[in-house]
Amino acid sequence: MSDVEKAQALADTFKESHNISSDRSPEVENSINRIINSQVGAFDIIESSEITSILSSLNHKKATGLDNIPNCILSGLAKSRPFVDLLVILFNECIHRCYFPKDWKKAKIVAIPKSKIFEKILLSRLKEFEKNHNIFINEQFGFKNGHSTTQQILRLTKQISLGFNKRKSTALILFDFKKAFDTVWHDGLLHKLLLNNYPVYLIKLLFSYLSDRVAAVYLNQSYSNFYKVKAGVPQGSLLAPHLFNVYINDVPKPKHGNIALFADDTAMYFEVSWKNLNLAKKRIQENFNCLIHYIDKWKIKLNENKTKIIMFSKSNVMLKKVENDLVMLGNSNFEWQESVKYLGVILDRKLLFKKHIDRSIAIANGVTFSSFYCLFKRNNSLDSAEKVFLYKAYVRPILTYACQIFNNCAKTHLIKIQVFQNKILRLCYNTNWDDFISNETLHSRADLPLIRDFVDKLVNRFYNICQTHDNVLISSLGIYNNNLFTTRFKHRLPIAI
Repeated sequence: MSDVEKAQALADTFKESHNISSDRSPEVENSINRIINSQVGAFDIIESSEITSILSSLNHKKATGLDNIPNCILSGLAKSRPFVDLLVILFNECIHRCYFPKDWKKAKIVAIPKSKIFEKILLSRLKEFEKNHNIFINEQFGFKNGHSTTQQILRLTKQISLGFNKRKSTALILFDFKKAFDTVWHDGLLHKLLLNNYPVYLIKLLFSYLSDRVAAVYLNQSYSNFYKVKAGVPQGSLLAPHLFNVYINDVPKPKHGNIALFADDTAMYFEVSWKNLNLAKKRIQENFNCLIHYIDKWKIKLNENKTKIIMFSKSNVMLKKVENDLVMLGNSNFEWQESVKYLGVILDRKLLFKKHIDRSIAIANGVTFSSFYCLFKRNNSLDSAEKVFLYKAYVRPILTYACQIFNNCAKTHLIKIQVFQNKILRLCYNTNWDDFISNETLHSRADLPLIRDFVDKLVNRFYNICQTHDNVLISSLGIYNNNLFTTRFKHRLPIAI
């Protein structure tokens, strides 16, 4: 098979992933007609200083688009007044006419397409409006400045831990959507923009931006034929993740529970009494049906095979009940899981974190002794300081990812990470266990803190940042009301109180 044939085969696959249901919605169609026939109104004029700032900040490592113009050249033109003035005229005219040029809507599907200057301008206008009108729900942490996966995981585990200490169990359901970014319904997205009273000029510009998009696959210097993109946000573009957040911003919040979103990673969790399995099942079923109604309406597809449920409990009676129990959701029966992976962290039923830490060590071991072994092996050309730097940059982050969640786990688990770090230091300094060099001496040579000390430093920094966050769901992390607890502590909370 030639490179052109391979590229075409991939293009056919991608084209299929952008298809959605053809069911019509009169409400949405009326919104689209209103958008087309509405007047633009006033808009903020683009200034030359804004263009210059964007050009200067372009990432030189980004791949080129179909124009084959690298970002380094565009950045070099930031000081060219004629070039900047030309862009100011061009972009202001695009906004005035609510027109996104067709040549800018062609996607070259490789690793990551080049950032577009005009998209950055549109994104800044969208963010300004959303901030002023408080558009986004607090529960969405994905693709938002100052929000992270660790914060969202901690929000969930905090609730579970508090439940343990109140003699409560927590039921969690993790939803998986099929190709969520590729199946965003364009008309539905524009309808939601209209419902939220976005400026008309922005809606019409985005209508032009999403309409008549085409893409081609680029493989080994060969292109496939262009195909029309009927649905989805253009992945790799600056606007894509932001528009996706707008699209699912109205996801229904559960009754008697909470929702946690990180882009399309959706979790719902419900606190129930210590042993009340029937109530947990009822709440899961009610909110599952509500979400199914929502995703059917907005043409989102659920991947039932990857949707998981788990019961967090300290009650062995409850855990025994769920072992052989099934929950009927839609047309499928779901088994209760012993552990689930959420945003990169393995959560077991009792929040012991043993599985997660063991897995992190296994991954770090693979990176050190497989992927990077030529750099870490004894007696190579790298000196010890360079090896320690590699460990700190590439291996230690694997071991300590989301340590704010498991920092109060059993001491034996953190000791495992420390033992692994000791092993790496001996590799970096070409020493064996029988060389009679203590681990303390090696840590001193490397100027490397012990894992316990390093984790404590990360945790303190994390909570200091959270305390001043403008999202109340984040600023409340680490704050506990002891009066809520009906029994003496039997489960350690994510941070000591």
